[in-house]
Amino acid sequence: MLEIQNVSKHYANGFDVLTDVSFDVAGDDFVLLTGPTDAGKTTLMRLINQSEDMSFGDIKINGYSIKNMEKTDVYRHIGFVDKYNNLFPHLTVEDNVMLFYDGLGWNQMKRKSRFNELMDIIGFSPDEYRHLYPHQLIWEGQKEKLVIARALATDPSIILMDEPDNDLNLRVAKKLSQILKEVKKPVLYAEEKLDDLKFIADKAVILNNEVLQHDTPAEILRKPKNKMVLDIIGEDHISQCLFLYTVKDLADVIPLSNIPADSSHGNKGMSLHTPLKAALIYLSVAKENYIVIVDKNNNKRGILTTEKIKEFLNT
Repeated sequence: MLEIQNVSKHYANGFDVLTDVSFDVAGDDFVLLTGPTDAGKTTLMRLINQSEDMSFGDIKINGYSIKNMEKTDVYRHIGFVDKYNNLFPHLTVEDNVMLFYDGLGWNQMKRKSRFNELMDIIGFSPDEYRHLYPHQLIWEGQKEKLVIARALATDPSIILMDEPDNDLNLRVAKKLSQILKEVKKPVLYAEEKLDDLKFIADKAVILNNEVLQHDTPAEILRKPKNKMVLDIIGEDHISQCLFLYTVKDLADVIPLSNIPADSSHGNKGMSLHTPLKAALIYLSVAKENYIVIVDKNNNKRGILTTEKIKEFLNT
């Protein structure tokens, strides 16, 4: 678990890059840290891994303050991937991936098996990649996956990602994010925009030198706290949030309407787990002005209308 407690960072020139920042990254949560350029995202990452000292506040890993930890202990608990995704050109893939493992002086007898495990996590054949050098990696996303494997080598308590996907296409970036989600460790992932990571993230922190909003991506998109948040997430935030909420999410907040006695839907209906965006598109072309909603056993639960979706968005 990572705890950021009232953290501030002030520089001698009077610039306050972070002010009273607080949030947690717990369990196997994937937390997206997002905000504009110069919002303090990279600075916060540097404070967590002790590359810089905080001015005020505290940062704890598994309940222990990093102020009372040796740097080697902090490095042991953190798997870090920065925006440059660097592999050392003179080292083989195996030596690159096991760099931090070797730096801690751990059991060399288990080194090969640990490398094999890491390759399995990222979907690579250990024997195929073991003796390759970085210049021999020609496919997009290969180097980035290996950098993630290197971050996981010491079995860290938390993964920090500082805008690693800047130059990747969307498909590869989503795949890297999915690998991180599947390792079942808390992940703090810094990125300038919500974009498609909103589908993966459990929580999002909107940062602009201070925490503007901390919630699920869906709730932030549905109910931005203020104009600053709105400027960061974009004016199409309502359309975006409809992809994240399902009919069930709506029904948990607002009861579905009763089915009309003259309904012509028969036994057909739309699943409770349908995204609201798909339901809204269906409603725009449907003969009736409603959809019958059914559960997994095909039992009718009520009807959904455009008005119900608008009501949900305004709650």
